[in-house]
Amino acid sequence: MYAIEQLTEADLPLYRDHMKRHFAKEDDQEGIIYHPLTDFSYFDTDEFIQNNSKSLQKKLNEEQWHRVWVVKDQQNIIAHINLKGGRLSTMLHRTSLGIGIESNYRGKGLGKKLMSFAITWAREQKFIWLDLYVHAQNYKAMNLYKKLGFNEIGTTKDSFRVNGVSIDDTHMTLKL
Repeated sequence: MYAIEQLTEADLPLYRDHMKRHFAKEDDQEGIIYHPLTDFSYFDTDEFIQNNSKSLQKKLNEEQWHRVWVVKDQQNIIAHINLKGGRLSTMLHRTSLGIGIESNYRGKGLGKKLMSFAITWAREQKFIWLDLYVHAQNYKAMNLYKKLGFNEIGTTKDSFRVNGVSIDDTHMTLKL
């Protein structure tokens, strides 16, 4: 059974390695593209560590706070879920969610476990809305989010182009 742990500053190098592995795998056997990045060099910079360190230290009533929880397989981080505060103080009643599971660990219930954890944490912190964006062709993730109570708000057509492939992005939200 995999345990969920809060990311610490000491784990930031492991988090960076996880992000590099996660983002390096652009799609799966079904051709689903999970993220909009084509340049991963940011993960190799000190800026990645510094920016995450700063945002992890921020309080929840500060703009651009960030919390990350991870799942490890022995010593490697294999999955993460993160919540972020808005760019403006007037947005701090909402939090944005991001999730990433390395391809070899998908389909094992980690997504549901991480999502349930994040929803519970956000409720305990008294947030009112939980927002996420998901690529419209990622039907498995969208179905999970709907089962957890998220509603589709809208879709931005041709939001990203990854290696020439147009990707629509769907905004979903959950009222806590």
